Amino acid sequence: MKRILMIAAIALVAVACNKNQQAVKKLEGTWDITKLEFEQDLFGTPITVDLVDLGGSGSMTFDGCKLKKDEWCNVSTTLHDPIQDTTITTVSLYRVTNDGTVLETKENDTASTINIITIVELTDTDLKANWTQDGVPVDGELKKR
Repeated sequence: MKRILMIAAIALVAVACNKNQQAVKKLEGTWDITKLEFEQDLFGTPITVDLVDLGGSGSMTFDGCKLKKDEWCNVSTTLHDPIQDTTITTVSLYRVTNDGTVLETKENDTASTINIITIVELTDTDLKANWTQDGVPVDGELKKR
């Protein structure tokens, strides 16, 4: 009985790792941001703002890698903010956890703050995700090039 439980536990871990690695494989490449939506308070009234609809743009380039325990992969993000007319490019680290449903990012190897992004949908060509940025919920959609 112990042996059966041990084999079942190992099988579950292997399946979870496979789902995470499958998500990394799907993410590998460059994705264009097609929606970046959040609520903004305008004179006491919350309005929904989509930076892409306002003329903003951006992309994310995920490097492929093999996930191992505590291994992080590289991701580069470029975002043009039409409101401030600025373009910022950042390079950070990412990994996929929770059976391919969570994308975690951090600034570098020594950073203790991990940003949690919920993967709502991930196909070979489309990514839908949501997260909280500075206390504000954000919905994002990306399309693979």
